Amino acid sequence: MAYSEPQLTVRRSQRRSIGFEADFEIDTAHAPAVRLAPAVTLRDGALPMTAVDLSEGGVGVIATIFMPLRMRGTLRLRDPRGGDASLFEAAVAVRRIVMIDRRPGYQVGLAYTENDDAFRARLEAFLALVDDAM
Repeated sequence: MAYSEPQLTVRRSQRRSIGFEADFEIDTAHAPAVRLAPAVTLRDGALPMTAVDLSEGGVGVIATIFMPLRMRGTLRLRDPRGGDASLFEAAVAVRRIVMIDRRPGYQVGLAYTENDDAFRARLEAFLALVDDAM
């Protein structure tokens, strides 16, 4: 009997370690099912979190609340110099979530849901900016 290697899931893109504060705004289609207490959100209703890695496929974040799989929303990476401007914004969906701390703390994998040429150009420009800063 011949050995057949199973289909392996492998990383397709390089991850960059980052440390940006971020906001996650829940998509209006999911907002009725995922209602959050005002105490865990920012003034505009977005969830505060920390982006810890970035790649061509998505963003890894640390969140303090559980986020359901496949929940969609908009992720904004905040400018560390302050102000209201975001450095990068993307439509994303939750693909993975793991509890990493009893505080609680969750490691969340967000995948980009847009894939048009304009988004890819913005993403490539931001990745180049991150690479230059490293």
